[in-house]
Amino acid sequence: MNLSLDTILTNARELVSRLRRDDATADTTVSQAQYVQERILSMKQYGDDLAELNDISSHRPKTAILYSIQKENRLIKQLQKENEELKQLVTEHRSVLEKIMYKYRQHVQQLRLMEEKEKMAVQLFNAGLAQEVQEKASKIQEMASIMQRAIDIDEINSATQEERINALLVENRGLKEILAVHENMHQYEQLSTIIPQLYFKRHTDSTLIWTENILLLSIGTIVLFAVLTLVGVVYWCSKQQQQQHRLLKNQPEPSELTPFSSTNNKIIKPKEITLFPIAHKFADLHASDITNDTYSLSSTSSSEHHTAKTSRNKNLLQRRGPNNALTISVTPVHLVLNSPPADCSTDEYLQTATRKLTINELHQHAQDTRSLYQEFWSVPTNHLEKLRIYGAGTKNRYGTIIANEHSRVKLPEIAGDSISSYINANYVNGWPNEYHAFIATQGPLSNTVIDFYRMIWQEHVSVIVMITRLFEKNKSKCERYIPDSHSNQYGPFHVEIKSTIYRNDYEIRRLIITFENEQREIDHYWYTAWPDQSSPDIAKPLIELVDKVENSRIELSKINNKSGPVVVHCSAGIGRTGCFIALSNGIKQLNQERVVDIVRIICNLRRDRGGMIQTHDQYQFLYQALSEYARTLQ
Repeated sequence: MNLSLDTILTNARELVSRLRRDDATADTTVSQAQYVQERILSMKQYGDDLAELNDISSHRPKTAILYSIQKENRLIKQLQKENEELKQLVTEHRSVLEKIMYKYRQHVQQLRLMEEKEKMAVQLFNAGLAQEVQEKASKIQEMASIMQRAIDIDEINSATQEERINALLVENRGLKEILAVHENMHQYEQLSTIIPQLYFKRHTDSTLIWTENILLLSIGTIVLFAVLTLVGVVYWCSKQQQQQHRLLKNQPEPSELTPFSSTNNKIIKPKEITLFPIAHKFADLHASDITNDTYSLSSTSSSEHHTAKTSRNKNLLQRRGPNNALTISVTPVHLVLNSPPADCSTDEYLQTATRKLTINELHQHAQDTRSLYQEFWSVPTNHLEKLRIYGAGTKNRYGTIIANEHSRVKLPEIAGDSISSYINANYVNGWPNEYHAFIATQGPLSNTVIDFYRMIWQEHVSVIVMITRLFEKNKSKCERYIPDSHSNQYGPFHVEIKSTIYRNDYEIRRLIITFENEQREIDHYWYTAWPDQSSPDIAKPLIELVDKVENSRIELSKINNKSGPVVVHCSAGIGRTGCFIALSNGIKQLNQERVVDIVRIICNLRRDRGGMIQTHDQYQFLYQALSEYARTLQ
């Protein structure tokens, strides 16, 4: 196992070095392409000048220039093709490296679990063996004491018997003649005295022999029992290892949709019933129409329900009947507690809708999937339909996601550039009324990286939270705007990495940004464990990230002598970004009031930036995460 881990580490290091070489090659190719493009532009300008100054007879040098321009264009196309191939190769290498690192971490976790299990098994075996040895030793001591007592008794009996025999021998010597004369008379008496003595002596000898045999037998039994116990423990450990190897072989490979996620800690979500937001369709109905039609439709539905029960035994065609048998029972829409009427405007709804929940109500409501679905779709998205700044659409990653005008971050305008003041970013307030606590923005594009750093510097940002990868499903989600190794230059901004900390689900980098001989320190949190087109299965890492971001903001505000908003971005800047900001605001409200109003939180977010919290799954994950955090407060 150690050899395989060393091999994995070696391959990972080789891939990292190869990726760095490929990135350097790609950067060199891009710079060459830019140089060739500038050269072509200058040559085109030179050709235009020649056309104006020379007459018609001077077409030959212009033809040569056009030929060189075509040659340079072919060279540019070839370089662009090589650049695309290098980028694709880098993407493949990064995906392979991520898989290798994931398998390496999984193997390390399995090794740790196996070591812990082995330690526990050894401890249990040692404890049981020590107890058995102690019990056997106590039994041996008791048997030894009993045998010692028996030996002492035998020695005493043998000593007294020898004294009696000696006395009898002396007495027999003196009376030898008398015994010889009276042999016939005292024969019976001699036999009666000698026979018991011999019997007693044989009995003592047999007792000694039996005690020695019992002692040897008990010692042999103890040794045999210990050997059998040791063999049984070794056999049990081998069986457990074989069973673990079988489980590891049968375990499926992790999916790319859930990287760095644990398969044993999945939260089993209830099966959702696919519904569609139809509540706004009933907004145009009058109350009188609803009340009059309710009873007729409900009565027809009840009668048809009765006929459906009686026709269960019929075949499929008879049960289906005509198409007009399907009716809809229109019932009054149950509005959210303290919610505005359905016919109010979007801005009025977002300003007044509310639903406060206690901690116990939060636990119950987080499990009600259908209620959460209706609650999510009842809140207007507040998307901006049209951009008011001409030409700024090139700075939007997605054409339908535009920064709302009233809360848009505005950069200082550069002379000669009419769209230099635009960036797809919005101020977002914190809880309860923390003004401009966050900036929600999209993942930077290649043409907006410098604008991104202009915003960072202008707003005195101290923490950046990035909740996306650079590529997901072979699609670019965000341009890399932090150095790959030590430092890099982005326009007038010099960015240097001071330190890097790697966690299981996110990375922390301390950046030093230098602009016009002034330096500031910024913490960059890169959360990489969010699965594609889904929500995390475990909320604890994201809750820890919220706490660390708040601590970094307080720490860096003292270092930089000024506190600015926290910049949060994913790819579009509304889905995962909205989840993080809503989770942060919900945690603050729970800490202060021991209640949470998620409807009010999402309404505030969508007033500042349209479409925040993009899907119903993200909304349900927000409830589950706050419910899990609330359990720590009880």
